[in-house]
Amino acid sequence: SPVYKSMNEFETTVGDYKTMDTILQGIGFKPCRELTKRRTSYSIGEIHFDIDTYNAFPTFLEIEAKTGNLVQEWVLKLGYTMNDAKPWTTSDVFKHYGKEM
Repeated sequence: SPVYKSMNEFETTVGDYKTMDTILQGIGFKPCRELTKRRTSYSIGEIHFDIDTYNAFPTFLEIEAKTGNLVQEWVLKLGYTMNDAKPWTTSDVFKHYGKEM
């Protein structure tokens, strides 16, 4: 049976990168890595699609939905199989391509 990654994510808008960096460092966080990516996002109802491009490896598609069945439905609608899909985090993608985050 297909494997899906499930996690709680919390997001907010950051209007000024330098100010946020100052705030985080001010409360004790230390920078451990800096990544640059290009993301294009799409939505159909409550299903979200993110196309991410890093310089380190090929572009990939992330599909987010409330249920695994919805993810599987859209994987198939887009012409892929569940064998093409991976329940990976960004760290897993970096490891797969032999890159460090």
